[in-house]
Amino acid sequence: MDATRGVQIDEEQMNVNKLSFGIIMLGSIKSTFNITLDKSKVEDLKVIYGSAGRSSAVHLVGPLLQSFASVSDLVIQFHELIILESFISQDMLVKNISNYYKYQVKTKVFRILGSSNLLGNPAGLLDKVGHGVFQMARDPIIGMRQGPTAFVRGVGTGMQGLVKGVIGGSFNSLGNISGSVYAVIKSTTGQEDKRSSQNATGVVSGVKQGVKGFGSEVASGLAGIVRRPAEGAKRGGFRGFVKGMGKGIVGAISTPVTGTLRAGESLSQGISGTATAFSNVGKSLIELLDPKNVRVRESRRVDLKGRVSAYNDELAIVNFYLLRIRNGMFADQ
Repeated sequence: MDATRGVQIDEEQMNVNKLSFGIIMLGSIKSTFNITLDKSKVEDLKVIYGSAGRSSAVHLVGPLLQSFASVSDLVIQFHELIILESFISQDMLVKNISNYYKYQVKTKVFRILGSSNLLGNPAGLLDKVGHGVFQMARDPIIGMRQGPTAFVRGVGTGMQGLVKGVIGGSFNSLGNISGSVYAVIKSTTGQEDKRSSQNATGVVSGVKQGVKGFGSEVASGLAGIVRRPAEGAKRGGFRGFVKGMGKGIVGAISTPVTGTLRAGESLSQGISGTATAFSNVGKSLIELLDPKNVRVRESRRVDLKGRVSAYNDELAIVNFYLLRIRNGMFADQ
C-alpha cells in the first residue's frame, strides 16, 4: 500500500539550502603588528584641504596623527571558536563567525589605542612589567621544589626577568615617547629628521649616540639661521627670505628641546638594551630565539587532490624536506 498516494509534495520546500555538521573548530589566532602611517598620506591630506587655513591645521595636526598612529609590538589574540551540532545556512554561518571576531576586535580597542608609541606603548609596558613580576615570583618557587641549587638558579632567572620587564620595559617606553615627540616637533617645524636607523644596544652606545645627537641638533639649528633665509630668498625672493628667516629662528629655538629628546631617546634605548642583555646571560641559543620570528611547527601536508587532513608531525617534516630537495622536485610525491 502506497501511503503517499494523493499527497502533493512541494519540491521548492524540499530544497533547503542549509548545512548540517557535528563540529566546527577554529583555533586561536595570535598576531603581532607593527604599524606606521606613511608620511605621504599626511601630504595627501594637505592637497585635499588646499585652503590656507585647513592646510595649516593639517600641517600641525598631521605629524601628531602620524606619530599617534605609529604602533609597535601590538599583540592581538583571538580565542578559539567551537560550534557543535548545528543545522544552519551558509550565509548565517559566515555571519555568525564574522560577528564573533568583530566582537573580539571591539573588546581590544583600548589595547590598540594603548599601543601607540606617542603614549609610550602603555599596553606593551604593562605586559612586560607583569611578565617580569610573574617570572620573579614563579622561578624561585619552581626551583625550591627541586632543591637548593635550583632555587638559587630560579632566583637568578627571576631577577633577570624582573630587570628586563620593569627596567627594560620602562626605559623602552620612555624612549618611544621621546622619539615620537621628537618626530612631531621636527615635522611640524619643517626640519629634517636626522636620527640614525640603528638603535643603541647598551648604555655606552646610548651615551655616545645621545651626545652626538645633541651636538648635531645644536649645529643644525645654528646653521639653519643662515641656511634657511638663503634658500628661501633663492626660491621666492624677499618673501621667501622672510619665510626662511622665520623657519630658521623657529628651528634654532626648538634645538634645545629636540636635542634633549634625541639624547633621551638614545640613552633610554641603551639602558633598555643593557637590561635585555642582562636578562639573556646564561641562556642557550634556542632560548634567545625570538618566538615571533620562529615557526612553531612545519607547514601542514596537503595531498595532490588539495584535501586538508588532520595535522601530522611526521608528514609535516617529510613535506618540509620534499619542498627543499632539488628545488622542490619531489614536492608532488
